[in-house]
Amino acid sequence: MVDELIVGAAVASSVVGTALINKVSEAVGGIARPYQMKRVAKAEAERALILAQSEIEVTERQRRAAFRWLEEQTKNQGNIESITHQALPHLNDDAEPEKIEDDFLRNFFDKSRLVSDEQMQDVWSRILAGEANNPGTFSRKTINILGDMDKKDAELFTQLCRFVWTFPTDVEPIVYSHRDLWNQHGLTFSSLTDLVSLGLIRTEAGLFGGLTTEELPQSFTATYADQKVRISFSESSTGRVGIGEVAFTSAGRQMYSIVDCAPVAGLFDFMCDKWREASNIESVKVLDTNSDLTVGILPQLREAVPDTEEALLTGWLKEVERQNGTAKLYDAVGGQVSLHFDSAQAEEIHRLAGNFVEVRGSGRFNDQDEWTTVRVEQLRQTQAWSEPFDLDAFLNDPEPKTFNPDELVQIDLTDEEWEAFNQAIREGREA
Repeated sequence: MVDELIVGAAVASSVVGTALINKVSEAVGGIARPYQMKRVAKAEAERALILAQSEIEVTERQRRAAFRWLEEQTKNQGNIESITHQALPHLNDDAEPEKIEDDFLRNFFDKSRLVSDEQMQDVWSRILAGEANNPGTFSRKTINILGDMDKKDAELFTQLCRFVWTFPTDVEPIVYSHRDLWNQHGLTFSSLTDLVSLGLIRTEAGLFGGLTTEELPQSFTATYADQKVRISFSESSTGRVGIGEVAFTSAGRQMYSIVDCAPVAGLFDFMCDKWREASNIESVKVLDTNSDLTVGILPQLREAVPDTEEALLTGWLKEVERQNGTAKLYDAVGGQVSLHFDSAQAEEIHRLAGNFVEVRGSGRFNDQDEWTTVRVEQLRQTQAWSEPFDLDAFLNDPEPKTFNPDELVQIDLTDEEWEAFNQAIREGREA
């Protein structure tokens, strides 16, 4: 774990990653030093035994109690370090972890140290990274609410976040729990009541229905995923639109900021039709999402969409949305690529979620020569570069990488280029 944290800090950011580890260590003690924790815990356990022996002979029950305490503290320390390690790829280059309040970190790890589930640790790590990126983002109340949430609560809240729209005043979930579109995603009157009890959403006077946005301009743009709609009010009407049955609390809005989820098919059209029926709305116009990029450019001069290219990627497979056929592949420095897969691959991708994998498929590059979306054709579990080399696994690989002379590619280089190539090979061997 020590090596993972040190490597993670180096690749995430040589400055901010180390700063976060140091800050956590100062606030809660012992982070990135599990050997120290074990040594301290062992000393405490031995001290307890010595004190007991000074009064009466130590019983077998006392021994078991002392060593059970040692095991619990070691497990808690492992959870603390795992969450810190997972936060490193989410740090921004301008993060300021040194400005995180010590009280925040003590309360944060007092709750999260008991969390061993990988998916819940991912949620906690994103909170930690978000606080480091912008100290003061998350309140103590939000941390306490997360401490009361289990995996089922987190999955339900993620489903709710798939229905969130962005308005000029804020972001809000739109829910009509009596409709099939919401029911098929687990959002029912009963399940929403659980989120109300946690303090993540609110209803009006304790009843579902009839909530609206804050006062909005006469004409404004609402956004859902990558779709936009322009809404204009009647001159004599109030500037509010209906958003259904629930709204975020401040804690819910803070939690939403770390959620990354796929949109729901059909929601955009449903809400546009519903707003068209509202008596205070004069017009609802769907906008071309490319219009801002093409203003003043003749159609024939617009850049053509590039053809797909063969992709070979490795990284950690996360955020698998089996129902929607989407996932994300994270590299060691926090970069991510969106993946799409078909139903035939869903079972295998769901099984490998959270593991380091190799992905083969096809996709496109953006202007920065980075992969945008890759459609998965083949996927297999492999070993991260930061893990120790497993010779037995290499020798017993059922699909070994072998030299194939039929796949040789001939290239033409100048004498200077060949010399530079040979020099690089020699230097690599010497290293």
